[in-house]
Amino acid sequence: MIRKFLAAVLCSLLVSANAFAVDGLTESEWTEAKSAATQMLTKWLTDQDITGATLLMTAPDHRETKLLAPLLALNGRSGTLDIVEWRQKFLICFLMLDHGTCASLLGHGIPGSPEYAKCPATMKDALAQFGAAMFYKGRPPEISDRNAMVFAPPELGGQSILLVGFSLPYLHRESLMVVMLKENGRWKPAFVFIGMVS
Repeated sequence: MIRKFLAAVLCSLLVSANAFAVDGLTESEWTEAKSAATQMLTKWLTDQDITGATLLMTAPDHRETKLLAPLLALNGRSGTLDIVEWRQKFLICFLMLDHGTCASLLGHGIPGSPEYAKCPATMKDALAQFGAAMFYKGRPPEISDRNAMVFAPPELGGQSILLVGFSLPYLHRESLMVVMLKENGRWKPAFVFIGMVS
């Protein structure tokens, strides 16, 4: 189920480029959401500030756990997940320029994979383990309303999430997305996840 709704954002690529394209959002809401996502992506990709990027995300609550529960079950794991630690591990993993290392040694930063425990949870540890040359540092991607959609996953009982898809130059087979939730009436990034594998 989680793969279906996370991959669904790619369908929005078919929407006309000439009109505002996010059903369920006003243009001003999209502008605010885009700004929040871009700030987080800049902290992550340009500054390599993993802590700073996660501080720009929603305060962890039951919603992230519910969204990730199918993934945890798929990997044979049950129990609780430290959302903040997972966010940091995933962001570090997907900064790696050598995606084969990310996948084979660190299990894509996916909780429940056997390699998950090996993922560094801080950038300092990651740099000590792999060296600075292994990590991307550059401008954040341009994000567009054509790659975004509002979706109401059954796991959240009708609450909506906003999916914002993007790609990175060193990921040739995978796209990523910012999954956004509302906090105090505003859209904020909750986590980054794999969007589609080609």
